[in-house]
Amino acid sequence: AVLILVTIICLIYYFNAFIEDPAPRSDADTRSMPPGIQLYLEGGNTNSGLGHNFMALNHLVTMAHQHNLSTRFVMRTTDKKHGFNERKAMQIKRYFFDDLFMNPLPDGETCVRIKSSPESLADDVDRAKRESAVVVRVEQQQQLNRSICTIFTMNHVKPNSNQMEQHLPLYRHLFELNDKNITRRSIIHRKATASTANVINIAVHIRRGDLFQFISKWGNLATHRLVPVSAYTSLLKQLLTKLFVSGDGVNRKIRVTVHCEGMIGNATVSDVDGTMIDLQQEMIGLLDNNSNHTKAMIHNNVTFLAGDEDPLQAFDDICYSSNIFIAGVSSFSRLVGVLCPKPIILAMQDLLDNTAKYSYDYIPNAIMLDVTRGNYSLPHLGLDSGDVELINGATVNETQFELLWNE
Repeated sequence: AVLILVTIICLIYYFNAFIEDPAPRSDADTRSMPPGIQLYLEGGNTNSGLGHNFMALNHLVTMAHQHNLSTRFVMRTTDKKHGFNERKAMQIKRYFFDDLFMNPLPDGETCVRIKSSPESLADDVDRAKRESAVVVRVEQQQQLNRSICTIFTMNHVKPNSNQMEQHLPLYRHLFELNDKNITRRSIIHRKATASTANVINIAVHIRRGDLFQFISKWGNLATHRLVPVSAYTSLLKQLLTKLFVSGDGVNRKIRVTVHCEGMIGNATVSDVDGTMIDLQQEMIGLLDNNSNHTKAMIHNNVTFLAGDEDPLQAFDDICYSSNIFIAGVSSFSRLVGVLCPKPIILAMQDLLDNTAKYSYDYIPNAIMLDVTRGNYSLPHLGLDSGDVELINGATVNETQFELLWNE
Protein backbone atom coordinates (compact mmCIF):
# COMPACT_ATOMS: atom_id res chain seq x y z
CA ALA A 1 0.00 0.00 0.00
CA VAL A 2 2.86 2.35 0.86
CA LEU A 3 4.55 1.57 -2.46
CA ILE A 4 1.33 2.31 -4.37
CA LEU A 5 0.89 5.62 -2.51
CA VAL A 6 4.47 6.67 -3.27
CA THR A 7 4.00 5.75 -6.95
CA ILE A 8 0.82 7.86 -7.20
CA ILE A 9 2.54 10.85 -5.61
CA CYS A 10 5.46 10.54 -8.04
CA LEU A 11 3.12 10.37 -11.04
CA ILE A 12 1.21 13.45 -9.89
CA TYR A 13 4.49 15.34 -9.48
CA TYR A 14 5.70 14.18 -12.90
CA PHE A 15 2.58 15.24 -14.79
CA ASN A 16 2.31 18.57 -12.96
CA ALA A 17 5.82 19.38 -14.13
CA PHE A 18 4.75 19.15 -17.78
CA ILE A 19 1.15 20.36 -17.71
CA GLU A 20 0.92 24.11 -18.32
CA ASP A 21 -1.12 26.02 -15.78
CA PRO A 22 -4.29 27.05 -17.69
CA ALA A 23 -4.78 30.15 -15.59
CA PRO A 24 -3.34 33.34 -17.13
CA ARG A 25 -0.31 34.75 -15.30
CA SER A 26 -0.31 38.52 -15.06
CA ASP A 27 3.47 38.67 -14.58
CA ALA A 28 6.22 37.26 -12.41
CA ASP A 29 4.27 38.04 -9.25
CA THR A 30 2.87 34.48 -9.42
CA ARG A 31 6.32 33.11 -8.56
CA SER A 32 6.84 32.35 -4.91
CA MET A 33 8.71 34.67 -2.57
CA PRO A 34 10.41 33.57 0.65
CA PRO A 35 7.72 32.77 3.27
CA GLY A 36 6.45 35.85 5.06
CA ILE A 37 8.03 38.36 2.65
CA GLN A 38 5.85 40.20 0.13
CA LEU A 39 7.37 42.72 -2.25
CA TYR A 40 5.45 45.04 -4.61
CA LEU A 41 6.39 47.46 -7.37
CA GLU A 42 3.96 50.38 -7.69
CA GLY A 43 4.03 53.17 -10.23
CA GLY A 44 2.37 54.86 -13.16
CA ASN A 45 2.91 57.39 -15.91
CA THR A 46 2.07 61.08 -15.70
CA ASN A 47 1.80 61.57 -19.47
CA SER A 48 -1.64 61.75 -20.96
CA GLY A 49 -1.77 59.47 -23.99
CA LEU A 50 -3.25 55.98 -24.10
CA GLY A 51 -0.12 54.59 -25.69
CA HIS A 52 2.28 56.19 -23.22
CA ASN A 53 0.31 54.85 -20.27
CA PHE A 54 0.31 51.33 -21.70
CA MET A 55 4.03 51.47 -22.50
CA ALA A 56 4.59 52.57 -18.89
CA LEU A 57 2.62 49.52 -17.76
CA ASN A 58 4.84 47.36 -19.96
CA HIS A 59 7.92 48.90 -18.33
CA LEU A 60 6.50 48.21 -14.87
CA VAL A 61 5.64 44.61 -15.76
CA THR A 62 9.13 44.08 -17.19
CA MET A 63 10.85 45.41 -14.06
CA ALA A 64 8.53 43.36 -11.81
CA HIS A 65 9.32 40.24 -13.82
CA GLN A 66 13.06 40.84 -13.56
CA HIS A 67 12.96 41.22 -9.76
CA ASN A 68 10.08 38.86 -8.88
CA LEU A 69 7.78 41.61 -7.60
CA SER A 70 4.00 41.97 -7.62
CA THR A 71 2.76 44.84 -9.78
CA ARG A 72 0.55 47.71 -8.67
CA PHE A 73 -0.05 49.93 -11.72
CA VAL A 74 -1.49 53.37 -10.97
CA MET A 75 -3.12 55.51 -13.65
CA ARG A 76 -2.14 59.16 -13.28
CA THR A 77 -2.48 62.30 -15.37
CA THR A 78 -1.12 65.81 -14.97
CA ASP A 79 -2.45 67.51 -18.09
CA LYS A 80 -5.50 67.69 -20.34
CA LYS A 81 -4.00 66.76 -23.70
CA HIS A 82 -5.79 64.31 -26.01
CA GLY A 83 -9.03 64.77 -24.03
CA PHE A 84 -7.42 63.15 -20.98
CA ASN A 85 -8.50 63.76 -17.37
CA GLU A 86 -8.79 61.83 -14.10
CA ARG A 87 -12.20 60.39 -15.02
CA LYS A 88 -10.91 59.30 -18.41
CA ALA A 89 -7.83 57.77 -16.77
CA MET A 90 -9.98 55.54 -14.58
CA GLN A 91 -12.20 54.64 -17.54
CA ILE A 92 -9.14 53.64 -19.56
CA LYS A 93 -7.75 51.57 -16.71
CA ARG A 94 -11.03 49.68 -16.25
CA TYR A 95 -11.37 49.10 -19.97
CA PHE A 96 -7.88 47.94 -20.89
CA PHE A 97 -6.71 45.97 -17.85
CA ASP A 98 -8.91 46.91 -14.88
CA ASP A 99 -7.13 45.65 -11.72
CA LEU A 100 -5.29 42.79 -13.42
CA PHE A 101 -2.03 44.56 -12.59
CA MET A 102 -3.13 46.01 -9.25
CA ASN A 103 -2.28 43.17 -6.88
CA PRO A 104 -3.98 43.57 -3.48
CA LEU A 105 -1.95 44.25 -0.37
CA PRO A 106 -2.09 41.80 2.57
CA ASP A 107 -5.03 42.40 4.90
CA GLY A 108 -4.25 44.03 8.21
CA GLU A 109 -0.59 44.58 7.43
CA THR A 110 1.27 47.88 7.32
CA CYS A 111 3.53 48.06 4.29
CA VAL A 112 6.79 49.97 4.19
CA ARG A 113 7.07 52.25 1.15
CA ILE A 114 10.47 52.80 -0.43
CA LYS A 115 10.93 55.36 -3.19
CA SER A 116 12.89 53.71 -5.98
CA SER A 117 13.90 54.12 -9.62
CA PRO A 118 14.74 51.79 -12.52
CA GLU A 119 18.42 52.40 -11.83
CA SER A 120 18.31 51.66 -8.10
CA LEU A 121 15.58 49.00 -8.01
CA ALA A 122 17.90 45.96 -8.01
CA ASP A 123 19.88 47.26 -5.01
CA ASP A 124 16.69 48.36 -3.23
CA VAL A 125 15.13 44.91 -3.64
CA ASP A 126 18.25 43.08 -2.44
CA ARG A 127 18.50 45.29 0.63
CA ALA A 128 14.79 44.90 1.44
CA LYS A 129 15.02 41.10 1.12
CA ARG A 130 17.96 40.91 3.50
CA GLU A 131 16.35 43.19 6.06
CA SER A 132 12.96 41.44 5.76
CA ALA A 133 14.55 38.01 6.17
CA VAL A 134 16.10 39.12 9.48
CA VAL A 135 12.74 40.41 10.73
CA VAL A 136 10.96 37.22 9.67
CA ARG A 137 13.43 34.99 11.53
CA VAL A 138 13.06 37.06 14.71
CA GLU A 139 9.27 37.00 14.55
CA GLN A 140 9.22 33.27 13.85
CA GLN A 141 11.28 32.72 17.00
CA GLN A 142 8.66 34.74 18.85
CA GLN A 143 5.94 32.62 17.18
CA LEU A 144 4.51 35.63 15.38
CA ASN A 145 2.90 35.03 11.99
CA ARG A 146 3.01 38.35 10.17
CA SER A 147 3.82 39.19 6.57
CA ILE A 148 6.64 41.62 5.89
CA CYS A 149 5.31 43.91 3.17
CA THR A 150 7.45 46.35 1.17
CA ILE A 151 6.24 48.54 -1.69
CA PHE A 152 8.79 50.05 -4.06
CA THR A 153 7.23 53.18 -5.55
CA MET A 154 8.07 55.08 -8.72
CA ASN A 155 6.31 58.39 -9.24
CA HIS A 156 6.89 58.42 -12.98
CA VAL A 157 7.48 55.22 -14.92
CA LYS A 158 8.78 56.07 -18.37
CA PRO A 159 7.16 54.41 -21.39
CA ASN A 160 9.27 51.51 -22.62
CA SER A 161 8.55 48.82 -25.22
CA ASN A 162 11.32 46.43 -24.14
CA GLN A 163 10.17 42.78 -24.00
CA MET A 164 6.84 43.72 -25.59
CA GLU A 165 7.26 40.73 -27.89
CA GLN A 166 7.40 38.35 -24.92
CA HIS A 167 4.42 40.02 -23.25
CA LEU A 168 2.23 40.23 -26.37
CA PRO A 169 0.29 36.94 -25.86
CA LEU A 170 -0.32 37.86 -22.22
CA TYR A 171 -1.60 41.36 -23.00
CA ARG A 172 -3.94 40.16 -25.74
CA HIS A 173 -5.23 37.34 -23.57
CA LEU A 174 -5.94 39.59 -20.58
CA PHE A 175 -7.52 42.21 -22.84
CA GLU A 176 -9.88 39.55 -24.18
CA LEU A 177 -10.69 38.26 -20.69
CA ASN A 178 -11.50 41.66 -19.20
CA ASP A 179 -15.25 41.51 -18.58
CA LYS A 180 -15.74 45.23 -19.11
CA ASN A 181 -13.82 44.98 -22.35
CA ILE A 182 -15.99 42.09 -23.59
CA THR A 183 -19.19 43.98 -22.79
CA ARG A 184 -17.97 47.11 -24.53
CA ARG A 185 -16.64 45.19 -27.52
CA SER A 186 -20.00 43.47 -28.13
CA ILE A 187 -21.69 46.88 -28.29
CA ILE A 188 -19.09 48.20 -30.71
CA HIS A 189 -19.33 45.03 -32.81
CA ARG A 190 -23.13 45.25 -33.11
CA LYS A 191 -22.91 48.91 -34.03
CA ALA A 192 -20.28 48.24 -36.68
CA THR A 193 -21.80 45.17 -38.37
CA ALA A 194 -25.27 46.70 -38.53
CA SER A 195 -24.10 49.38 -40.96
CA THR A 196 -21.17 47.87 -42.84
CA ALA A 197 -22.55 45.18 -45.11
CA ASN A 198 -20.14 44.88 -48.07
CA VAL A 199 -18.12 47.83 -46.73
CA ILE A 200 -14.37 47.75 -46.19
CA ASN A 201 -13.29 50.00 -43.34
CA ILE A 202 -9.81 51.53 -43.54
CA ALA A 203 -8.65 53.50 -40.52
CA VAL A 204 -5.76 55.95 -40.87
CA HIS A 205 -3.86 57.53 -37.97
CA ILE A 206 -1.91 60.68 -38.85
CA ARG A 207 0.02 61.93 -35.83
CA ARG A 208 -0.27 65.69 -35.50
CA GLY A 209 -1.86 67.49 -32.51
CA ASP A 210 0.76 68.52 -29.97
CA LEU A 211 3.58 66.96 -32.04
CA PHE A 212 4.22 70.32 -33.77
CA GLN A 213 4.41 72.03 -30.37
CA PHE A 214 6.74 69.33 -29.05
CA ILE A 215 9.12 69.68 -32.01
CA SER A 216 9.07 73.48 -31.71
CA LYS A 217 10.09 73.15 -28.06
CA TRP A 218 12.56 70.26 -28.18
CA GLY A 219 13.94 70.41 -31.72
CA ASN A 220 14.39 67.25 -33.80
CA LEU A 221 13.95 64.90 -30.84
CA ALA A 222 10.56 63.85 -32.24
CA THR A 223 10.81 64.62 -35.95
CA HIS A 224 11.09 60.87 -36.69
CA ARG A 225 7.39 60.66 -35.76
CA LEU A 226 6.38 63.31 -38.29
CA VAL A 227 5.13 61.68 -41.51
CA PRO A 228 4.15 63.79 -44.56
CA VAL A 229 0.73 63.31 -46.13
CA SER A 230 2.35 61.91 -49.30
CA ALA A 231 3.28 58.71 -47.43
CA TYR A 232 -0.36 58.05 -46.59
CA THR A 233 -1.76 58.98 -50.00
CA SER A 234 0.74 56.78 -51.87
CA LEU A 235 -0.29 53.81 -49.74
CA LEU A 236 -4.01 54.58 -50.05
CA LYS A 237 -3.65 54.74 -53.83
CA GLN A 238 -2.11 51.27 -53.87
CA LEU A 239 -4.74 49.84 -51.50
CA LEU A 240 -7.75 51.35 -53.23
CA THR A 241 -6.58 50.26 -56.65
CA LYS A 242 -5.94 46.72 -55.44
CA LEU A 243 -9.22 46.39 -53.55
CA PHE A 244 -11.27 47.54 -56.54
CA VAL A 245 -9.55 45.56 -59.29
CA SER A 246 -9.53 42.25 -57.39
CA GLY A 247 -12.34 39.92 -56.40
CA ASP A 248 -15.76 41.53 -56.12
CA GLY A 249 -14.33 45.04 -56.23
CA VAL A 250 -17.04 46.48 -58.47
CA ASN A 251 -19.60 46.08 -55.66
CA ARG A 252 -17.37 47.25 -52.84
CA LYS A 253 -17.72 50.40 -50.87
CA ILE A 254 -14.78 51.66 -48.87
CA ARG A 255 -14.93 53.88 -45.83
CA VAL A 256 -11.68 55.67 -44.96
CA THR A 257 -11.80 57.02 -41.40
CA VAL A 258 -9.05 59.54 -40.67
CA HIS A 259 -7.89 59.95 -37.09
CA CYS A 260 -5.89 63.18 -36.93
CA GLU A 261 -6.00 65.93 -34.32
CA GLY A 262 -6.71 69.36 -35.77
CA MET A 263 -8.30 68.12 -38.99
CA ILE A 264 -11.03 70.11 -40.77
CA GLY A 265 -14.18 68.41 -41.99
CA ASN A 266 -13.98 64.77 -43.01
CA ALA A 267 -10.72 64.71 -44.94
CA THR A 268 -8.56 67.84 -44.54
CA VAL A 269 -5.40 67.41 -42.48
CA SER A 270 -2.22 69.39 -41.90
CA ASP A 271 0.91 68.45 -43.79
CA VAL A 272 4.33 68.72 -42.17
CA ASP A 273 4.84 72.24 -43.52
CA GLY A 274 1.56 73.41 -41.98
CA THR A 275 -0.48 73.55 -45.19
CA MET A 276 -3.92 71.94 -45.10
CA ILE A 277 -4.51 69.11 -47.59
CA ASP A 278 -7.84 67.56 -48.55
CA LEU A 279 -7.10 63.83 -48.70
CA GLN A 280 -10.12 63.10 -50.86
CA GLN A 281 -9.09 65.64 -53.51
CA GLU A 282 -5.49 64.50 -53.24
CA MET A 283 -6.57 60.92 -54.01
CA ILE A 284 -8.55 62.05 -57.04
CA GLY A 285 -5.40 63.67 -58.43
CA LEU A 286 -3.28 60.60 -57.77
CA LEU A 287 -5.78 58.31 -59.48
CA ASP A 288 -5.83 60.22 -62.78
CA ASN A 289 -3.45 57.67 -64.28
CA ASN A 290 -5.77 54.75 -63.51
CA SER A 291 -8.19 53.35 -66.04
CA ASN A 292 -11.44 55.27 -66.27
CA HIS A 293 -13.32 52.19 -65.05
CA THR A 294 -11.24 51.82 -61.89
CA LYS A 295 -11.17 55.57 -61.26
CA ALA A 296 -14.95 55.83 -61.55
CA MET A 297 -15.46 52.97 -59.09
CA ILE A 298 -13.13 54.59 -56.59
CA HIS A 299 -14.64 58.04 -56.93
CA ASN A 300 -18.18 56.72 -56.52
CA ASN A 301 -17.60 54.19 -53.78
CA VAL A 302 -15.00 55.71 -51.43
CA THR A 303 -16.12 57.84 -48.48
CA PHE A 304 -13.81 59.80 -46.19
CA LEU A 305 -14.86 60.35 -42.57
CA ALA A 306 -13.30 62.08 -39.57
CA GLY A 307 -12.50 59.77 -36.65
CA ASP A 308 -13.94 60.23 -33.19
CA GLU A 309 -12.17 62.88 -31.10
CA ASP A 310 -12.49 60.81 -27.92
CA PRO A 311 -9.30 58.67 -27.76
CA LEU A 312 -10.98 55.64 -26.21
CA GLN A 313 -13.81 55.66 -28.74
CA ALA A 314 -11.26 56.10 -31.54
CA PHE A 315 -9.38 53.06 -30.24
CA ASP A 316 -12.63 51.05 -30.18
CA ASP A 317 -13.49 51.99 -33.74
CA ILE A 318 -10.04 51.07 -35.04
CA CYS A 319 -9.76 47.86 -33.03
CA TYR A 320 -13.20 46.39 -33.70
CA SER A 321 -14.63 48.11 -36.78
CA SER A 322 -11.71 48.47 -39.19
CA ASN A 323 -10.48 45.85 -41.63
CA ILE A 324 -7.23 47.69 -42.36
CA PHE A 325 -5.37 50.11 -40.11
CA ILE A 326 -2.66 52.39 -41.46
CA ALA A 327 -0.68 53.13 -38.31
CA GLY A 328 0.90 56.43 -37.46
CA VAL A 329 4.35 56.69 -35.91
CA SER A 330 2.79 56.90 -32.47
CA SER A 331 2.40 54.94 -29.26
CA PHE A 332 -1.40 55.15 -29.75
CA SER A 333 -1.05 53.21 -33.01
CA ARG A 334 1.36 50.85 -31.32
CA LEU A 335 -1.27 50.10 -28.67
CA VAL A 336 -3.68 48.99 -31.40
CA GLY A 337 -0.97 46.68 -32.70
CA VAL A 338 -0.37 45.16 -29.27
CA LEU A 339 -4.00 44.54 -28.28
CA CYS A 340 -6.06 44.16 -31.47
CA PRO A 341 -5.99 40.91 -33.47
CA LYS A 342 -8.60 41.91 -36.08
CA PRO A 343 -7.39 44.65 -38.45
CA ILE A 344 -4.53 44.19 -40.86
CA ILE A 345 -2.02 46.71 -39.51
CA LEU A 346 0.22 48.51 -41.97
CA ALA A 347 3.09 50.21 -40.14
CA MET A 348 5.91 52.53 -41.13
CA GLN A 349 9.34 51.99 -39.60
CA ASP A 350 10.50 55.22 -38.01
CA LEU A 351 14.13 55.97 -37.33
CA LEU A 352 15.67 57.89 -34.45
CA ASP A 353 19.40 58.54 -34.82
CA ASN A 354 19.37 55.94 -37.63
CA THR A 355 18.11 53.32 -35.17
CA ALA A 356 14.85 51.51 -35.88
CA LYS A 357 12.18 51.94 -33.22
CA TYR A 358 8.72 50.53 -32.67
CA SER A 359 8.96 47.53 -34.96
CA TYR A 360 5.75 45.57 -35.57
CA ASP A 361 7.59 42.49 -36.89
CA TYR A 362 6.45 40.30 -34.00
CA ILE A 363 2.76 41.25 -34.32
CA PRO A 364 1.06 38.48 -36.35
CA ASN A 365 -1.52 40.71 -38.07
CA ALA A 366 0.93 43.49 -39.00
CA ILE A 367 3.05 44.23 -42.07
CA MET A 368 6.01 46.59 -42.06
CA LEU A 369 5.75 48.86 -45.09
CA ASP A 370 8.44 49.62 -47.64
CA VAL A 371 9.13 53.35 -47.37
CA THR A 372 11.03 56.06 -49.20
CA ARG A 373 12.47 59.13 -47.54
CA GLY A 374 13.10 62.70 -48.54
CA ASN A 375 14.50 65.90 -47.09
CA TYR A 376 12.17 68.57 -45.72
CA SER A 377 12.77 72.05 -44.35
CA LEU A 378 10.73 72.88 -41.25
CA PRO A 379 11.49 76.53 -40.39
CA HIS A 380 7.96 77.00 -39.00
CA LEU A 381 8.92 74.47 -36.30
CA GLY A 382 12.16 76.27 -35.47
CA LEU A 383 14.39 73.79 -37.33
CA ASP A 384 16.61 76.06 -39.40
CA SER A 385 19.79 74.01 -39.18
CA GLY A 386 19.24 72.04 -42.37
CA ASP A 387 16.84 69.59 -43.93
CA VAL A 388 15.12 66.86 -41.93
CA GLU A 389 14.77 63.39 -43.48
CA LEU A 390 11.16 62.14 -43.31
CA ILE A 391 9.17 59.26 -44.77
CA ASN A 392 7.56 60.56 -47.97
CA GLY A 393 6.18 57.39 -49.55
CA ALA A 394 4.96 53.96 -48.48
CA THR A 395 3.90 50.74 -50.21
CA VAL A 396 2.80 47.35 -48.94
CA ASN A 397 4.11 43.99 -50.11
CA GLU A 398 1.03 42.72 -51.91
CA THR A 399 1.87 39.04 -51.40
CA GLN A 400 2.00 39.55 -47.62
CA PHE A 401 -1.17 41.62 -47.77
CA GLU A 402 -3.07 38.92 -49.69
CA LEU A 403 -2.03 36.27 -47.17
CA LEU A 404 -3.50 38.25 -44.27
CA TRP A 405 -6.51 39.43 -46.27
CA ASN A 406 -7.49 35.87 -47.17
CA GLU A 407 -7.22 34.54 -43.62
